Order: sequence, then structure tokens, then C-alpha cells
Amino acid sequence: MVTEIINCIKGIQKKTNGNESNPVWTKAVNDAFSDLGKAHGWEICAKNIAPNPGWLFDLTWYKYALGGTRGLDIGLILESEWKHDYESLRYDFEKLLVGKSKYKVFICEATNADIEKLMSLVDDCQLPPMDETYIFANWIGAKGHFECFKKTKNNPLIRL
Repeated sequence: MVTEIINCIKGIQKKTNGNESNPVWTKAVNDAFSDLGKAHGWEICAKNIAPNPGWLFDLTWYKYALGGTRGLDIGLILESEWKHDYESLRYDFEKLLVGKSKYKVFICEATNADIEKLMSLVDDCQLPPMDETYIFANWIGAKGHFECFKKTKNNPLIRL
């Protein structure tokens, strides 16, 4: 699934048609990850995605078991932040730290120093970890692509 998530991230730029406005990028992220989630049988909650227009995170993949009434499973949670200051980035990233999901995706445009600080929060988090993988996608505007990283608690950051 990590490879599919990375491929999804790499396809986001094509969905923007060269438009650099934050709402266009947010829609491209939501559309790309909604399509991937639906392809794997997940229900989607995301801003401007009917019929579930958002819940806790910018985007969530979820399923109900037991006849659709209970037994919630969360497959992926996603936050994106287009502001460049560390406090804004941290505010959104910390939501992923407390969420329960196998895959946690953070998409932003940040400095290398800010990426390192955000990723250190994974190891510093005092909540008990579950089987979770953080995927960090950093937009490098000057190069016109995302740099992607994978992080699990108490393991080094891996460039993908």
C-alpha cells in the first residue's frame, strides 16, 4: 500500500493543471486519495466530497463492519497544510499523532529543518503506538515534485 500511496501523491500535481492556489491543491489531494481509497473498498470523508464532507481529519478512509452499524475501521488519515510556518505545520501534524490508522499521510511544503522536527514528534509521542506508518510528502516547488518519506516510531526516516 505504501507504493500506491506514493504513486497517488506523485499524481497530485497533474490534477492541479498548473494552478498554484491552495484550494486547487487541496481538491487535487482529496480527489486523488478518494479515488485510491474507493478502489480499495473504503468509504471516504473529506471536505467537498459527498456524501461525507469531512470528519476530524482533512481526509479519512473508513469502513463499518457488522452490518454497517458498528465496528469502525480507519484505513488512512490525511492532513495537508499549505502554510509554511512551523506552528501551522505542527498543529495539523499533531492530529495524525493522536489518530488511529495504519497509514497517516501528511502533505505540505516545508523546510528540511521543519520536516526533521515534525518527524521527531513521532518518536517523542507518549501515546502507545499501533501498527502505523507515517508518509510525509513535501512539495518542492523549485523542483516541481514531491519528496516523500516514510517513518515508523523509533525507526529512522526513510526517503522513498
